[in-house]
Amino acid sequence: MRTLSLAAWLVFVGTAAAQPTTEPTEEAPDPAEEEARILFDHGRELAEERRFAEAVEAFERSLERHARPSTRFNLALCLFALGRHVETLDVLERYVAEAPPEEAEGVIEARRMMALARGRLATLAVETVPADASVTIDGDTVSDARELRLDPGVHVVRVAALDHATQVMRLELGAGERRRELVRLESTRSPALLSLSVDRPATITLDGVVIDAVRDERLEPGPHRLVVEAPGASWTRDLTLESGQHHEIDLALPPEPPPPAEWWQKPWPWLAAGVVVVGGILAAVLLTGRTGEPTGGNTGVVLEGGSAGPTGARIVP
Repeated sequence: MRTLSLAAWLVFVGTAAAQPTTEPTEEAPDPAEEEARILFDHGRELAEERRFAEAVEAFERSLERHARPSTRFNLALCLFALGRHVETLDVLERYVAEAPPEEAEGVIEARRMMALARGRLATLAVETVPADASVTIDGDTVSDARELRLDPGVHVVRVAALDHATQVMRLELGAGERRRELVRLESTRSPALLSLSVDRPATITLDGVVIDAVRDERLEPGPHRLVVEAPGASWTRDLTLESGQHHEIDLALPPEPPPPAEWWQKPWPWLAAGVVVVGGILAAVLLTGRTGEPTGGNTGVVLEGGSAGPTGARIVP
């Protein structure tokens, strides 16, 4: 579908605005409405001369005296020409909601202009540390800086928080650009100091970051988490440090457990093997017999060689 050019839009709104919205009456004109019409005509002349900033002022003053949908359309057209797309969308959304049936063509063109304006907007997301910092864009405080619709161009972003140094940034955004900015404010309070000593090698994590050591670590006052992990030991501590505080921790971890023994280092295989060996010797003696002198023992049993038994061994009580 064809989109009207800027000149065509000007012709369209000039023609539409010239048509009366009500039947003429013999009643005396309302002074405010008459002044609004004069300002409206002046705004149209300025817009046709491409003096859009002055035209915006004339249309806004006209709307203050008498609000008419066609005046809003002309105002939106001039805002669009100036690249003020956020304001363009706000004005056109109201125009579409208020336009009478006879301005159906104007509503169609308004929707086309809205689509163009949305495509040219930039999107900025500002995340802050601390999270409760206030964000100001071009002098206006925003309640939610997670996704801001901004006109392309240069913008001044100011981030401030209690007990922190204010930071001001100058950002240039392109049409359709999406950008994320993380702003960390520096605390103006005296830092806290944290020292940690551990009696054996361990992995130290401070606020989710693994560090080599903690020796007079300068930290922002407030909550912090310290985690120490070593073989056979794990230690966690949540700390709330005050401004100027020096907090020292001397940590003694449980002793490291000995490494698991291999099977050949454990006592039970030797005992079991000893039993097997002794049993094997006895079996050999009983089954095969022995030659030579009888051998006595403290049990009163004597093993003696001979052939009385089927196996060649004989037990003599």
